[in-house]
Amino acid sequence: MKLFLLVALLFCWPVHAKPQSDLPTLYFTNLPNNFTASIGAEVVKVAYQKLGIQVEFVDMPTKRALVQSNEGKVDGEIHRIWSIVDSYPNLIRVPTPINYVDQVVFSSIQNVDIKQCADLAPYSVGIVRGVKHAEECTRDLPLQRVFNTDVRMMALLSAQKIDFAVSSWVNGMWLRKSMNIDNVHVVGPPISRQLLYHYVHKKHADLVDKIDAVFQDMQESGELELVRKQVINELLKNAH
Repeated sequence: MKLFLLVALLFCWPVHAKPQSDLPTLYFTNLPNNFTASIGAEVVKVAYQKLGIQVEFVDMPTKRALVQSNEGKVDGEIHRIWSIVDSYPNLIRVPTPINYVDQVVFSSIQNVDIKQCADLAPYSVGIVRGVKHAEECTRDLPLQRVFNTDVRMMALLSAQKIDFAVSSWVNGMWLRKSMNIDNVHVVGPPISRQLLYHYVHKKHADLVDKIDAVFQDMQESGELELVRKQVINELLKNAH
């Protein structure tokens, strides 16, 4: 009887999922204090979970991150712009975009409407060093000011030491709240939208179609945009 009960218990014992630590792990570079990257990281994490793969993120500066990814020392990039493969040929772009950057203009000036980069020509305009879409927008402007950090740029914008600042909507709105700036606002509609794509090193070429199918499903179901909005809301709620 005891043997029968033991066998019955073994067959009735709940079957647990494989421990998280036993799942394969991929490592992608992350840009610290970049909130656009935080959105993409959550999308990537959710997508790979659907394939039974866990991911970890490694913080490093933007240039170094690309070099490390291209050399295969990490497994790829959370996301980058379309043309990055022109300079880093060992990276494979996953076709479906997973995030985007709305490039906007911030200012303390009232009653002015900026619709395109050329409209900034008469003014002093701040950008952050290394932010490609901002550099391209202001390349030919005579009064361009380049800052090492967006915190410094927004502080001088609030103090009216510069007229405008070009930034992503997400980063700019987070800075307004975290720095307690109430005299700076978005001026006009977005001047551009940059689509962002996930990249893997060529050693993971067999994953491209699989993860792209997941991204497509997330896009079509609305899950991708839902994840994006949830991360933005959480970032802005926790800004202080």
